[in-house]
Amino acid sequence: MTTTDVAPDASPSPRVSGRGLALDAMLAAILTGLLIVNGAVLPELGIVELPTPTAVTWTSGVVMCATLAFRRLAPLSVLVVVAVTFSVYGFNGGLDTFGSNIALFLAVVTAGSHGRAVARDVVRGVVIAGLFGTLFWAFVRGTGIDAGLYRMLIGQIYAVALNVFYFAAAWILGDQVRQRGEREHELSTRTSELAARTVELEHERQRTAEQAATSERLRLARELHDVLGHHVSVMGVQAAAARRVLARDPERASAALEAIEGSSRHAVTELQRVLQLLRSDDDQAAPALTVQARLDGLARELRRAGVEVTCQVAGLPPLPTEIDLAVGRVVQEALTNVLRHSGPGTSAWVRLHAAGTDVEVEVVDDGRGTPLVERHGGGTGLTGMRERVELHGGRFAADRVRRGGYRVHASIPLLPDGDAGEPARIDAAGTETDAAVDVVRAPS
Repeated sequence: MTTTDVAPDASPSPRVSGRGLALDAMLAAILTGLLIVNGAVLPELGIVELPTPTAVTWTSGVVMCATLAFRRLAPLSVLVVVAVTFSVYGFNGGLDTFGSNIALFLAVVTAGSHGRAVARDVVRGVVIAGLFGTLFWAFVRGTGIDAGLYRMLIGQIYAVALNVFYFAAAWILGDQVRQRGEREHELSTRTSELAARTVELEHERQRTAEQAATSERLRLARELHDVLGHHVSVMGVQAAAARRVLARDPERASAALEAIEGSSRHAVTELQRVLQLLRSDDDQAAPALTVQARLDGLARELRRAGVEVTCQVAGLPPLPTEIDLAVGRVVQEALTNVLRHSGPGTSAWVRLHAAGTDVEVEVVDDGRGTPLVERHGGGTGLTGMRERVELHGGRFAADRVRRGGYRVHASIPLLPDGDAGEPARIDAAGTETDAAVDVVRAPS
């Protein structure tokens, strides 16, 4: 193998299969047999006077054809060997109109189709130039200069034209075979990439579907928590009140039981409305009740449970369905926490207003009641409110106030992210009570 076959190249030669090697060996054997038969038969026919083949003739002819068995393993080396043995065979009385010419043609084609790009054009060019030199030398030696310039020129022009066509065809065919193989390889590579990309996209689709299902489950859980948590807490307070006064004040106990009955019906109605909204594909569909209408119902329900609720709604425009629902859920969950953690006897203030392009929500209590459940620094209620507000690009804060109460504040933009201006801050002095001032952060 020559250095031309091992030179580095960005586009290595195609891999050779075992079947390809077997076909090359069979082709080499056929051409070798054809050359031997022609070399032995033609002199016996006596059609023309031919020199007797020598050992050099037979050896060079056999090597020339047999080397083709390795033409795809070392295409440039095989071309050099075939070209040299072709010249030796011709200058030593070799006469074969098939085997030798086919062997040389295949060697040139294979050098173009399988040779390395860094050397194949140089090797082919040098070999063909050398063969044209031997052609000219053979012509001069066969005819001689004394035979006449005109005869020599005519013969030389004919031989050159024939060989130009012969080698050009071999050169072009080799390039075409190589380019076709490169296109097939590129197509196969792109097909593999597309198949891998298809699998990746399918996995991504599955992940997206799983994430969407998880998000929907969380959304449903959040809605059910807000509805059930509020109404169950209210009914629990009312049931406790009915139990305490049942013996000494049956009328008051009956009123508490009626309130429990009303709360239960309200909870069922609210659940049906929430489920209908979750099933709806129309995001712009109006809710059954606006936040202002629901706020009045919440205030009445909390008052029956012993929490005095004062509401202030200032300049609140009609809200999109999702934002209206988010605002209502924040107020509902905040008041539920007031009932549970501050208890009956507490006063709470709710303020809703538009500040620029944002909806501001503030719920404050004075913490002067009897807690039903000890308040902690965090919980699922606060987490749910924060997630709901941040889902719409808003801000959420829950803080203790110095006088023992609690403050929940949320700011939700009415415009998409990037379109809303800087939200205006709530002036605590503008609320209906001073319980919203002197705020400190709750311990985590």
